[in-house]
Amino acid sequence: MIAAATPGLPQQKYDYVRRLGLQHPISKIVEMTGLKARHVHKILSRAEGNPSRRPKSLSPECCTNLIKLQQTGQLHWDHQYSSRCEKMGTPVSRQSVSRYFHSLGSTHKKVEPKEADKFTQDNYLRLKEYELNMQNIDRSRVRFYDQTGTTYMTDLFCKKQRHIPGLPTPPPPSTGSTNSKHYSWFGMTSLRIDKPPLFWKMYETTKGNSQDGDEHVDFFMAAAESGQLDYGDVVVTDNWAPHRSARGKELEDYLFDYYGVCMVYLPPHRSDLSPIEHCWGRAKSYARYLVAERFLDASDTKDVMEAALNRITHADILADMQHDGY
Repeated sequence: MIAAATPGLPQQKYDYVRRLGLQHPISKIVEMTGLKARHVHKILSRAEGNPSRRPKSLSPECCTNLIKLQQTGQLHWDHQYSSRCEKMGTPVSRQSVSRYFHSLGSTHKKVEPKEADKFTQDNYLRLKEYELNMQNIDRSRVRFYDQTGTTYMTDLFCKKQRHIPGLPTPPPPSTGSTNSKHYSWFGMTSLRIDKPPLFWKMYETTKGNSQDGDEHVDFFMAAAESGQLDYGDVVVTDNWAPHRSARGKELEDYLFDYYGVCMVYLPPHRSDLSPIEHCWGRAKSYARYLVAERFLDASDTKDVMEAALNRITHADILADMQHDGY
């Protein structure tokens, strides 16, 4: 049991033990403080000028390489430093890397990824090219195509609960057996009255963003076979990898040759020019409303999102296009 005279704050406790260490042996300090002998030994061994574990002596070249690697900001873990130093001709173990940085007072800090620069010269030229391609196209012929994902926990489950001091915390609502399922929604807008404002198709996946080129091709084949694509339509899409892949190029050529449909790609990092993004946000917002008001069962994510997507109108599509400058 720790003696009452022993300070509670860590730094004060360490200083107190070190002062006792100047006059008493470890056994006496254990008796006076109630601390374990190994804890007392550790505190005394880490006194100023007497670290408990000195880092292994590293060559000046190895230390220089470690500092250079740290300054790049590209490495996160000590084993990465060890592997990179070995390739640079100064092999060092992971433990030695950790001790070296510890001797410098280095710590890990949380960092946010640097946002991609949208305003490069190349992106500016591609934006101007996109605006030039779109300026003479009939607005009723423009179709915006995109994908989104939905899970109960990320999109429909409300993570806020009101708590009253003195009363027990209410249990969280039950989510059922479908709460872990991820649904990918592929959609394409239309302003024409003879077409639905948002033609969509759902794909059930096991995890988020696991859809690939198979769903991309299947969606367009389903749209073409059901009469959703007309000659002269212009489909605006983003730069998702399956769109730019060899298979995506084959699909693009097929749609152009057999259906007269042209694909136009958005400039990099300019999803704000795709009005269908507003459709996804509007649908998810209405889905949360349906769940909150108990109109639909919260655990059936698929039915909730279907009801929300079917609520989108041609007026919504037109408003979104005008908002984005079309």
